[in-house]
Amino acid sequence: PDGALVLATARSRTTARLWKTLEEHKGWVKLWRFLIDKLWSSSNGQPIKTLKGHNGSVRSAVFSPDGALVLTASEDKTAKLWNSSTGQLFKTLEGHDGWVESAVFSPDGALVLTASFDDTAKLWNSSTGQLFK
Repeated sequence: PDGALVLATARSRTTARLWKTLEEHKGWVKLWRFLIDKLWSSSNGQPIKTLKGHNGSVRSAVFSPDGALVLTASEDKTAKLWNSSTGQLFKTLEGHDGWVESAVFSPDGALVLTASFDDTAKLWNSSTGQLFK
């Protein structure tokens, strides 16, 4: 949320790398996957917070447009909203029958869209966690 264009990647449970997204990577990035829920400092590469609560691997993680929340999508069939300052769980979005592969915020941060291996996409209110039907 500090405006740095940095991507964190990992090759194993013990190796992580920070990339300047417009400079260091050659070729296309097809996919990334998060196995551990952590927020990392883009200035010194150290973990800031660990987000504990998923019962499966985390498939994606994004900040809300205002930087106040982190949204994670997991193989445990849920997406979770976290307070980015405290690392506390804010809401759990439950309703998919398969892995939640991806989750994103709307440009204003009011909505969350999740996409799952159950062949559905679901739209949620990011403040209440309510599913739109």
